[in-house]
Amino acid sequence: MPNQSPFIPIVQNFFEHDMAAAVQSLESMIEKDAAAVLESLPPSLAVRIIKHLQISFAAALLKDSEDIFLRETLSLLEPHFAASILMHLPQDVRERITEHISGELKRQIREVLEYPEGSVGRIMTTDFLKFHKDVSVEEATQEIRLLAKKRFPQSYAYVVDGDNCLIGVLNMRDLLLASPDISLESIARKDLFSLHCFIDKQEAANELAKRKFFAAPVVDSENHILGIIKAERLIQGIQEDMTKDIQKIFGEYSTVEATKRYAAAHMAMENGAKGAIMGYDKKVGNSPMVVLSEAERDNWKEAAKGVWDEWVAETAAKGLPAKAMLDEALNLVKNYK
Repeated sequence: MPNQSPFIPIVQNFFEHDMAAAVQSLESMIEKDAAAVLESLPPSLAVRIIKHLQISFAAALLKDSEDIFLRETLSLLEPHFAASILMHLPQDVRERITEHISGELKRQIREVLEYPEGSVGRIMTTDFLKFHKDVSVEEATQEIRLLAKKRFPQSYAYVVDGDNCLIGVLNMRDLLLASPDISLESIARKDLFSLHCFIDKQEAANELAKRKFFAAPVVDSENHILGIIKAERLIQGIQEDMTKDIQKIFGEYSTVEATKRYAAAHMAMENGAKGAIMGYDKKVGNSPMVVLSEAERDNWKEAAKGVWDEWVAETAAKGLPAKAMLDEALNLVKNYK
């Protein structure tokens, strides 16, 4: 939309006087047109609008914006919010946009983005549903219906204040039963559970398993919502770490020490992931986890012997003590099962 368009003052007036309705209209447009509307507005108003948009949509609108608009707009966003948008963009787009961020803001964003190795922040998703606390039930319902046409609907939405701080979780059942003219803050469940972005994946899996949750919001030290973490992603992350640990173990330690460390890693993964798996399976209606009997395990061992023998032969041919490694592993399984 050209800057000289006579309709711009009307558009600005619409956004300033009915933000919720204006944002809903913006999200119903195709991305190219919505980006043009956003870029035609003063940066201060654009920032207010961005804070009401779903993160993924805000990122999509900003990724092709003019450099001067990016520079003026991003400088007005809080570091945690700018970081959430950047996390939702491809690496090349992220690098282009960060060129327009001032030194201090860039440093603050980098601190938010650089989550510790093994933390929930590293594997969370920023694709989640959130609404401002003052949005009405009717407005939220209309937006959810609109979004459902573009992507798979979500079971929960999160309610935030003007600073993007998490204040409650919204159950879709509560939303459907509520009066259409009341605010989301009045029906949001305030006794919610969240995870800090720096918490270790293993600990997070234990916490979700304890509560039998299949997802939880991720926040920073000031309770700004940064994303959500799902049980299946946690399990996947733990399994990926275990694979790396096994590769490292057998590359760095002696046979006996390696097998002991392998057993420890396996038990740690089981303790953290088993409860999360069972809780998630129950929640989504999957078949329950099956624990084999002693006789069934013996049958599996018998069936696996051919594979073991093949592995021993191949590994021994490389000059490694394959038989001793296998025997030690089987003894550890027998002692610690």
